[in-house]
Amino acid sequence: MALQGAWRFEEGSGTTSADMSGSGLVATQVPGWTGSGHTGGGLALDGTTAGAAVAISSGFDFWGSSTLMCWVRFTSFGAGDRAIIYGPRYSGQTYFRVYVTASGELR
Repeated sequence: MALQGAWRFEEGSGTTSADMSGSGLVATQVPGWTGSGHTGGGLALDGTTAGAAVAISSGFDFWGSSTLMCWVRFTSFGAGDRAIIYGPRYSGQTYFRVYVTASGELR
């Protein structure tokens, strides 16, 4: 399976991030930019409103074998669980979710 989506979130301003995979899957986000990402800038997530979403096209094949990867740096942990990666949803069901608990445990 070929790379289907890749976002660096290094734009530094605005509400979209380009897909570097060539698939054209633009990420739209509630901006919260930081200059201290893994390899440059990054998307700052505040645990409540900031985040990013990708409208999946019909050609996106997620149901076979897939690998998800992200670099995350926590500066604090809020109350309750905070999703890092999740989706897609169908009839209210979440098919996968990677999250951090209030105590800082990654699940």
